[in-house]
Amino acid sequence: MTTTPQQDSAPSLPQEQNRLIDLFNRVITAGQAVALVVIAIAALYGVGESAVALFEGQKVQIGMLLMIFLYIEILAMVKGSRLGTREIPIHTPIALALVAVARYLMVDVEHIDALYVMYTSGAILLLVLSLWVVRKSERHSLNRFK
Repeated sequence: MTTTPQQDSAPSLPQEQNRLIDLFNRVITAGQAVALVVIAIAALYGVGESAVALFEGQKVQIGMLLMIFLYIEILAMVKGSRLGTREIPIHTPIALALVAVARYLMVDVEHIDALYVMYTSGAILLLVLSLWVVRKSERHSLNRFK
């Protein structure tokens, strides 16, 4: 079977699609890397700023400690997404949200009304339950494949 010059010069569609997909993946990966560097720098700055504020004050406040903990968790997520599996486990952002909502409730409790405290407490309960379900399902899926 002979081929015509037109057939030889025309790129096959799947090859062109694969090159576009590869280019798209490289651009997205580079964008993720830049965003993670920005997040890491901002979190490190936040840790430093919070530590300075903590030591400038005469007493340790739980809100400050929880804020530093949040920054550390953000750094752990950045580290895990770049150095680990490149995927953030779902329990990490849930735990982060849990600490953030609890910090908000603890720091601003005197400025919010009782109904809002109940709503916020309900949000904490939902986050704890979702964290429990995720952990339970992770254990179940690990045991299934052993």
